[in-house]
Amino acid sequence: YVSKPIQPEKLAAAIERWAPTGKVTAALDKKVKERIPDKAVFDHGAFLNRLGGDKVLVKEILGIFRDDAHLQIKAIQEALEKGDTDLVHRQAHKLKGSSGNISATSLQDAAFQMEAAGKDGDIVLASSLYEKIEGEYEILMEAITSSVS
Repeated sequence: YVSKPIQPEKLAAAIERWAPTGKVTAALDKKVKERIPDKAVFDHGAFLNRLGGDKVLVKEILGIFRDDAHLQIKAIQEALEKGDTDLVHRQAHKLKGSSGNISATSLQDAAFQMEAAGKDGDIVLASSLYEKIEGEYEILMEAITSSVS
């Protein structure tokens, strides 16, 4: 089993467990030379690595993420205004997943906290976390802009 977001190293290790050849991880080890701390706002290196070094694809996916995450955050705000913790839970889960997919750990963590609050039916806590999500999104957009320009 390999959980999302897929990390090339973990995928290679899983493949090695089922079809051991030694070639998969050896080739991957040569490509992965440095790691940025896990709690980075945006780990461009990890995201680029996950996409096999395809810089064009990175830019395309980040553009899609930028628009989609904005809509997800707006949907969270609307769910909070309605007091709909189930919808808060679902929307925060989507944001957590998409943030993780692009290696945006800080936003992913904030979305995880909101997801848990929604799951627990705690509209007060979920509402208090909204500003954190907005702030992390803004910081992330600045980090993305500076890292891909």
